[in-house]
Order: sequence, then structure tokens, then C-alpha cells
Amino acid sequence: DCVAAAARNRIFDPQDVLVIADDVNLPLGRLRIRAGGSAGGHNGLKSVSGSLLGLSFTRLRLGIGARPEEIPALRDYVLGDFSKTEIKELSAALERAVGAVERMLLDGPASAMNVYNVKSDKLED
Repeated sequence: DCVAAAARNRIFDPQDVLVIADDVNLPLGRLRIRAGGSAGGHNGLKSVSGSLLGLSFTRLRLGIGARPEEIPALRDYVLGDFSKTEIKELSAALERAVGAVERMLLDGPASAMNVYNVKSDKLED
């Protein structure tokens, strides 16, 4: 709702919007930055895209891994607790995400994509 209101009142340029979202289609801790693209089935991204009338915005997805079979509902998995091991891995990923946002602010999304859209966890900035 707040994105829609800001868009209606022309408070910002949609290309300046950055949405950070969880992603079950990425391995735990993996980052993926895109300037534009589809919601990929993510309800939150669908909502923002609808609020911006489909205009392009940047998204940073943080992988939380696929839903285990023993958890029947995706909602229960996404809103559930992480294990201590997962929390440690996610803490490192959140630090990388902060670096990615800083890089986007300083040098733009393309620069951040080149540095952070990699499969290796051994990133050097």
C-alpha cells in the first residue's frame, strides 16, 4: 500500500526502488540482484510490481533454500524458525547483502550484480 501511495504521488522514480525479499528458489544464503524482471512467483514482489504498474525496479533476493518435504505449507516454512546452523549462514549472507546495497547506492545495480551475483561464498569486495 505504501509503495502504491508513493508511486501515485510521484515521490520517487520506480527505478530507484530496491526491494529485498526472501527466495525459496535460491540456496540458503545466496544473493541475486536484478534490475527489473518478473516476480518469479513471489507474492510480495507481485504486489510491489502491481503497485508500480509493472514498471522496472531493482530486487535483491536472499536465498532461504527449498522447503523441506516434511513441511507441507510453503507459508509455514517461510515464516518458520531457522536452525542455529542456518542462522550462522544467513548472518554471513546478510553482511554480504549490506555490502551489495552499499555498492548499488554508490555504483548502481549493474556493479553490484557483477560482484554479488556469484555462486561462491568467498566474495572479495
